[in-house]
Amino acid sequence: MSGVSERYQELFVGALHGPSCLPKERIENVELRDVIEFLARDFTAVIEGRADLEELGKRYPGK
Repeated sequence: MSGVSERYQELFVGALHGPSCLPKERIENVELRDVIEFLARDFTAVIEGRADLEELGKRYPGK
């Protein structure tokens, strides 16, 4: 990835392949990690078609 910093390369790798492919010390020190993981699980459930949309609507109310 020419022109992309090492940090951003790690983010892309993590997004594509999951956190298990990243250095453990990088993952442990991520600010708001629990929130990010919670949102990622919900997003994955939506993409995979296994989300409870009613529950998500309560959790993430729109306009």
